[in-house]
This record gives sequence, structure tokens and C-alpha cells, in this order.
Amino acid sequence: MTAQLPSRRIALAGAFATLALAGCSSTKKSDTSDDSDASTRLKAAQDVMAKTAGYHVKLTSSGTPDQESSLKSGEGDVVNSPQSFKGTVTANTGGSDVKAEVISIEKQSWVKPGFSSKYIAVNLDDMGVPLPSSLFNASKGLPALPVLSKDMKKTGEKLVGGEKVTLFKGTVDGPTATKAMGFGRTRKDYTVEVGLNDKNEMRSMSINGSFFDSSDATYNLEMSKFGQKATISKPA
Repeated sequence: MTAQLPSRRIALAGAFATLALAGCSSTKKSDTSDDSDASTRLKAAQDVMAKTAGYHVKLTSSGTPDQESSLKSGEGDVVNSPQSFKGTVTANTGGSDVKAEVISIEKQSWVKPGFSSKYIAVNLDDMGVPLPSSLFNASKGLPALPVLSKDMKKTGEKLVGGEKVTLFKGTVDGPTATKAMGFGRTRKDYTVEVGLNDKNEMRSMSINGSFFDSSDATYNLEMSKFGQKATISKPA
């Protein structure tokens, strides 16, 4: 009996070693699979944004400075073809927040401030507001940010409008991010987190980084009503 103990110990040690190696191998395979799944789903989400007729978007922000022209918030409808937006936007200009109704079709934009009964043709850059036709462009604007990330990984889940979404988070270098967004500073990376539902529709996006000279800021978006096509036309 005693003479058999060493061989039993060797057998047990070999079994544990085999299990440990199998566990390490399984973990590595899972990580690779997760990265591949993230890339596939994010590209699918970009395609969904490009192909849908339109959707509703709500934007909020935190950390935006009062001493610089800045986009504070906005809400409205996006149409993909022609690339259009109709809704309300709040921007800081001259140290004061100004809320206005906005219509933007391709490269043209009109604003109706609270003190006016008519829309006025404007250059949105003067208000610190990026052109919607560029901002929501599926191949080059905000919807492209997750695909442009160099390290996007699955981070968890949350509820957006009562719907469960899967979260993916990563970073995009400053020059690439600012080109896609149409504003911001290029001095460092931007952190991007996106939430996808089971249909690979982007339901949420959070972007944090050096948007301004004086401070970093965060912009949060929620998207809904995929497939809708609002009627957006040039104001009379």
C-alpha cells in the first residue's frame, strides 16, 4: 500500500496540471472570441445605422465650459437620405445658453431662436455646433467611432429606455475622433462606449475627451425609433 502512494501522487499531480492547462487554454480562446465578436457586432451596428431610413436621437453633456462656444444638448430626428436633422439644440455662445429649433439638410442649416418666429439661415460652426449631415454620417461620423477604435471590448450590460443593451468600450486617437465628430481637440485619445441591442442597433453612445481648450467633457447619446423617416424640408 505504502509503495503505491508516490505513483498515486504523480497521477494526481498530472491530472491537476492537465486541468490547469485546459483552463488557461479555454480562457485565452474565450478572450479571442470576445474580441472577434465585438468587432463583428460593431461593424454590423454601423451597417444598421447606414441602412435605416432614420431614427430619433437625444444628446446631453457634462463638463462643457461656459467660457467657450459649445454644444450643450439636443434632441430630434435624423434622416439618412438626404442626410437631415430636425429638432432642438442648446448651445453656449458668448457665455449664455441659447436654445433654438434647428433644421439641417445636407450642407444647409436654419435656426429659429426663441425670440424669432422665423427660421434664419446660419453657419452652425459659429454656434459651436457640428453640421448634422457630418455628425450622423454612418461611414464617417459618430456611428463610425466604435469601428475606428483600436481596443473596443465588451464591458457589460445596462438598460437604455427599458431595453437591455450590451456595452463595448475602447479608445479612439484624437485626430481620428475629431475628424469624425467635426469638433474637439486632438491632444489625446477619446474614450468611447457604445450600447447595442440584440438587433445590433446603437441605443447609446458616450464619448469623453478633450473637446475644449479649458477642460475635458462628456457627451451622451441615446438613439431610438430605428426605421422611422421623419418629414424634413427647407423652412418657408
